[in-house]
Amino acid sequence: MDCPLCDCKDKVTIYKYQQKFRDELFPRHYWLCGLCGLVYLDKSCFVSREFEKCRYEEHENDLSCDGYRQFLLQFWEPFRGLLQQSDVGLDFGAGPGPAIRQLAAEEGIQMVPYDPYFVPHDSVLKKKYDFVVATEVVEHFNRPQQSWKMLFQLAKEAAPVGIMTDPYEEGMDLSKWGYLLDLTHVVFYQTKTLNWIAHQYGKTLVTLNRRSFVFVSR
Repeated sequence: MDCPLCDCKDKVTIYKYQQKFRDELFPRHYWLCGLCGLVYLDKSCFVSREFEKCRYEEHENDLSCDGYRQFLLQFWEPFRGLLQQSDVGLDFGAGPGPAIRQLAAEEGIQMVPYDPYFVPHDSVLKKKYDFVVATEVVEHFNRPQQSWKMLFQLAKEAAPVGIMTDPYEEGMDLSKWGYLLDLTHVVFYQTKTLNWIAHQYGKTLVTLNRRSFVFVSR
């Protein structure tokens, strides 16, 4: 399987095991791309769309939980500084709840939701936005090349594109990385990978904090 982000054939197995979930074993075979540094799950190990949707419905992304609010604020507070009050943004991969849109609404900033499972309104994808955010979404990209292209196409020319994800760090012990426990997580990014993406789209990567990044115009 070639890298699903950059099409590079140069890869090595970085981790392989079986994960037990509700009395069922799921094979997990991860590759490391030799060019862009993406860590990606072999396609033969993908779970079904039905399984994906069920797992997403089980996520408890409720801002009334102070812990989750503080988690999202790690991204929102520094990203908010790049926005104007009149901006209209896109919440890409919104999921079943408002979450990040609620934080924006508290400050009078409008965001439009899109999610292929929960808010699959294609009309949303025919517009361009003053900013685009994908919080805890990009690790779910089954087709990252196409999905990243869509993210940047949905943003106006000078619009920031912000993401929140847990990056892979070279040499880390994958057997102890909690991000692997979610069976719907299929791709993981190094800072090297995010810089590669930025270069492909003529952007500059800005690190807001360990889990929060924004692509801005050069």
